[in-house]
Amino acid sequence: MGWIFVEKDANGGMRRELPIQAQKGQTFSITKTAGSWMPLPNDKNGAMTLGVLTFETWGAKLEARNEPLTINPGAHYEDDIADPSEAFVLQPSSKERSEVILLRNNDVIHSSRLPNAHIALVWKAPEVQVNSSETPNAEIPDSEDATAPDGPEQETEDDEDLDRTVVIASNDSRATPLLSAPRTEVIQETPTIDRINLDVPLGEAFSTAPTKMDEMRDAKEVAAEEAPDANVKEDSPVPSEPVTSRRRSPLVRIDNSSRKKRASPSDVDDEDEEDEIPAARPAKRRKAGDVAAVTADKTSAQATTRKPAAKGRKRLSDTPQESTPSRSQRGSQKGSQTSFQGDYEGPPPRVAFSLSSIKSTSNFVRFLKKNDGAFLEKVDDTCNVLCVKDDTPLVKTMKLLQSIALGIPIVTDQWLIDSSLAGRLLPLKPYMPSVPAQEKEWKFSLASVWSTPQNTLFEGYTILFTPALKATYADFKEVEQVCKAVGAKKVVCKRPTAKDVESAETILLAADEGDAEAVGGTCFSKDFLTMSILRGGAIDLESEEFQFVAKPGVAVGVGAGAGAKGAEAPKKKGRPKKT
Repeated sequence: MGWIFVEKDANGGMRRELPIQAQKGQTFSITKTAGSWMPLPNDKNGAMTLGVLTFETWGAKLEARNEPLTINPGAHYEDDIADPSEAFVLQPSSKERSEVILLRNNDVIHSSRLPNAHIALVWKAPEVQVNSSETPNAEIPDSEDATAPDGPEQETEDDEDLDRTVVIASNDSRATPLLSAPRTEVIQETPTIDRINLDVPLGEAFSTAPTKMDEMRDAKEVAAEEAPDANVKEDSPVPSEPVTSRRRSPLVRIDNSSRKKRASPSDVDDEDEEDEIPAARPAKRRKAGDVAAVTADKTSAQATTRKPAAKGRKRLSDTPQESTPSRSQRGSQKGSQTSFQGDYEGPPPRVAFSLSSIKSTSNFVRFLKKNDGAFLEKVDDTCNVLCVKDDTPLVKTMKLLQSIALGIPIVTDQWLIDSSLAGRLLPLKPYMPSVPAQEKEWKFSLASVWSTPQNTLFEGYTILFTPALKATYADFKEVEQVCKAVGAKKVVCKRPTAKDVESAETILLAADEGDAEAVGGTCFSKDFLTMSILRGGAIDLESEEFQFVAKPGVAVGVGAGAGAKGAEAPKKKGRPKKT
């Protein structure tokens, strides 16, 4: 037998059993007929195909065609009741998508086109009787040298087929002239579907407690050990075990010599290595080396009765072993440049960010606020930490210059990331940015100005910006704050006068040589301010690195338009006043 089709009505009542059987490798097309539908081996009649069924050894798979099919799960157990709400609608296949469902025993297929006609897929297990009166020619001969008869029914396939029944016959040879009484047993191989449908007691499923079969097997092993030369002959067949009790964990036999309680590893470590405390490892993650150590202890316990152990042999606890970092340590070492050592010292961190990858809504900022910290939008007198982006060159932003001027520590955003992983705020010094290439190009040392205030750098000086230079800054108020942070007495933006040019306490900053407002005096470029803050120490007004003299009529940079017309004032816009 095998898979058969059963036609049912809308209430689940059986109408008839279709005279069609499906075997492994066959494909059926479910076609619509007048008032019903029929599974056919091939779609040859040109009728409308609703689905395609393909049968394999393990079951059947269904693919919908032309319109959706509804699959209701059948009752797979004796006490099971199918729930109509568990029905699954299989959509038809198309060029963009294909949907297939695996069918089980008693599953029902129906369509909206035929609401009163349902088809159920039922598995029927084959039944074979051995030594039956109906098949006298199939009796197994008594001779041990007898072979299976040759014929068309002889098995030639190599693959195992779960749909077929295997008959195992066993006979005992008799050396007497008496008529032989062959003992045969019929063993039916359980298909996959029947094995799933077995009623298994809940109390015995996945149980590791000893059963009656285990006690019988242990009693036989003890008898075999006590009388190894005795020939034990069993005439009664061994009762078959339930399916759930066949797959059990292997039995472990412990010899009498190794039943003595062995000292725990903690006792050995306390005696030999009092200063070192090894980390406890869960039993589920025991290494193969630990298993080998237990095996070695059992072997050495058996060998003590034969000869003493060698004097030069060391125990496992005496052998030095490398410590393996924990999972949290391995994860932190992957993304951090330093180990999580030390704690943050100082007031609660009020952190500002300059071109950082950490956003104000990230989890790292939430961790900062949980540890009494604060997220700042700008650098002011309340800020005490500045975070910049890691593994990128420094950018001369106003936040960076303001932090150096105020002596605020500058760290990479990895400090906050590692602090979040460590669960505490870490020290700032190990996370100072490393920029050797920029230090060489800009001729400064970040370590010399890191966390060192530069509030007296421009003390007593007035910094004058020309209007052309002011136009190059996006927010001139931040520039004024930086100048005041480095000690400037006054910050002005205007056309310099002769008094301003001659004053020794006024530093004139212009856009370039074509700046019309700076004609006739010695000027400094905007880099003079930024580089003086980065280098720290004292300013050098005699250096010619950033000095230049504005020349009239030179069109360079921002002052090109003004330099072409000399000192001519720009025309006012709007209507002239009436006289």
